[in-house]
Amino acid sequence: MKQNEFQELMARFGLRAGGDLALGAWKGWPVKVKREQVYGICNIQAEFALSGRVDKEHAKAIAREVKAYKNCSAILGLSAVVVVPDKPKLGSFTERFTAVMDLVVQGLAEAGVKPPVVCPLCKGGGCDSMALLNDSYVPTHRTCVTSSVQGTLEKAEKENTGNYLTGLIGALLGGLVGTLPNILAAVFLERVIAVLYALIPIFAYYGYKLFKGKMNKGAFVCALLSSAVNLFIMQYLYVYVIFVQRLGGMLSPGDALYYYMDMLTGGNLTADLAQSALFLGLGLWISWGVITRTAKQDIHQAAAVASTLQSLPGVAAPTSSEE
Repeated sequence: MKQNEFQELMARFGLRAGGDLALGAWKGWPVKVKREQVYGICNIQAEFALSGRVDKEHAKAIAREVKAYKNCSAILGLSAVVVVPDKPKLGSFTERFTAVMDLVVQGLAEAGVKPPVVCPLCKGGGCDSMALLNDSYVPTHRTCVTSSVQGTLEKAEKENTGNYLTGLIGALLGGLVGTLPNILAAVFLERVIAVLYALIPIFAYYGYKLFKGKMNKGAFVCALLSSAVNLFIMQYLYVYVIFVQRLGGMLSPGDALYYYMDMLTGGNLTADLAQSALFLGLGLWISWGVITRTAKQDIHQAAAVASTLQSLPGVAAPTSSEE
C-alpha cells in the first residue's frame, strides 16, 4: 500500500490523514493509525488509548480472535495496538482491517474498558476534543490545547528576547558546576566516570537558560564553548592536585598554571586531554537533544499538537466565542 493509497483509505474511514499517520475516531473511540514499511511489507498499525488495563481473560480472547485473521495481531496493555499487514494474497485489506478494528472495539466494550475520560493537560473530565498528546491520540479539552499552545508561544517570545552575554556567563558557571562530580570522582575515587562528562554541557545549557540567554542556536554555541573552557579548568585543577600531593604543600595558582602549560606543550597531557575530549564528546552526544533544543522547536511542536485537534464524537464543537 502506497502512502497516497493509505491516505485515501483512511479518509474513507473518516480519519484525518497526513503522511504515514491518520487520526480520528473509530466508532467513537479515538485512534491513531500508522503506515509502516518493514522488510518490504506494509503494516498498518492502529492504537487505541485505554482508560484502564484489560483483564487477562478478555485480553487473551481479543488477541485470539484477531489472530484468526491471518498475520494480524493485537497487543493489549496500557493501550490496545492492532497490526494488520497489507498482503494481496490475504484478501481485501479494507475488509480485514474493518473486521479487526470492529472486533477490538467490541471486545474492549465487553471487557468494560472505555477510552480515557480525563484530559492529560488539566486532569479534568468533560472532554470535548481529541489531540495527539505524548504520542497518544486521546480526549482533551480544546481550551486546554489552545491555552498550552498560546503559553508556548508567549514563552518562546520571551526567551527570544534574551541576552547572549548573560547567557554565556550562565553557561560558564553552569558548566563549572557540572565539572564538580567529575573532579570529586577523580580525586576521591581515582577514576574517570565517562557518563559524568554529559553533565558539563547539560549544566552549561541550563546555566545559559537560567541567566536569560537567547534561546536559539546561540544556546548550543555557548554550551559548547563552556564545555571546552571547563574541560581546561578540570585538567588544570587535576594537575594542581597532583603537584600539591607530590610536593606536600600548597602551590600558587600561577605556578600550577606554569607547570600545566609546560606539561601540555611537552606532550605529557596529550593522552589525558584526548581522552577527556573524547568523554566530553560522548557527553555532548548524550545530551544533544537537550542542548540543541530551541524556542523555535517548541513552537513547531506546539503547532504540531494543535494541528491534530478534532472534535470528540458525540460532543458539539465549540463555537468561536467559546474558543
